[in-house]
Amino acid sequence: ETLGDGFEEKFDELFQLFSKTISDPESEEVRMNTLMALSKLAMYLDSEENVAPVKAFQNLIPSMVAVLKDVITREQDDGIMQGFEVFQTLLGCDPALLTVHLKDLVIFMNELAGNVEQEEDVRTQAISFLMQCVQYRKLKIQGMRIGEQLTRTALQVVTELGDASPADDDITPARSALGLLDILAQSLPPSQVVVPLLQTLGQYFNNGNADYRRAGIMALGMCVEGAPDFISTQMQEIFPMVLQLLADPEPKVRQASLHAVARLADDLAEDLSQEHERLMPLLFKNLASAMQEYKGEEDGPTVDIMKAGISAIDAVVDGLDEKDVAPYQGELVPILHNLFKHPDFRIKGLAAGALGSLA
Repeated sequence: ETLGDGFEEKFDELFQLFSKTISDPESEEVRMNTLMALSKLAMYLDSEENVAPVKAFQNLIPSMVAVLKDVITREQDDGIMQGFEVFQTLLGCDPALLTVHLKDLVIFMNELAGNVEQEEDVRTQAISFLMQCVQYRKLKIQGMRIGEQLTRTALQVVTELGDASPADDDITPARSALGLLDILAQSLPPSQVVVPLLQTLGQYFNNGNADYRRAGIMALGMCVEGAPDFISTQMQEIFPMVLQLLADPEPKVRQASLHAVARLADDLAEDLSQEHERLMPLLFKNLASAMQEYKGEEDGPTVDIMKAGISAIDAVVDGLDEKDVAPYQGELVPILHNLFKHPDFRIKGLAAGALGSLA
């Protein structure tokens, strides 16, 4: 940890030593300590100043990955955390260190992310690495043309969301996968992310399993900010599906659809305002039915739908012209006024915000 300048002439000897200890046949501790020592060494390597140690480091990457694979197989929690940390650290070092093996590393992490047999922590760490990789090595990832593979895996992982409330802060593979989709859409061209996503969404939207329908509409919502212009050109195909899911029999699908509408309205105000006559009645209906079903509970699906419904109405109204908003105020103002009396402060606040947009 305190290498300093005095060690640089020893780099060759260190690499000779580490090339043996990284594959030590007897001791996992020796292999792990070597992995961590290499990550410290990486911080001092610079391909512009001295190429030889960088090449030596590149040659050790497969052995370093083997150490991570081994601790994952043995389910060594501490080793797993330290192993992933090493590879996250390498993303912040000289890009040349990972260049040769980067594609293999990304494919390995993507396989971990999508593998339901793995521990959740392993999968979320793998997704976290992919997120940073797409941010730090954007052009490299783009050049590999691997975005489609990452997008399809992330979309599949989102189907695992389960029934946890959106207010839940637990880091799970499914929540992390939504974050990855957001970064992919913002970092890579539409041809690698949004196009394959839209090609796949039809089978998700029409799937008999509600988890797939919800995953599809949530993925669409996550990707709109990264590629609004492209998604705008596809709205004729997308919009009927959004309407269909707003009327879905499953509350969790309707709630996810309301969130997606809010995100679409933020980035595609013009597109949604053209469709307000078909959209607003469905938003009203979702909010009204949740208000009717509300039994005073502090959280749960009914409260979630109320919050999502108000947010969606707020976002859509915000993008409308005065002449388009006016017909809705007679129905909307009493509803929002009624929600001011709601015991949940978040709902009160959202209702105030929506009334502000209306005004």
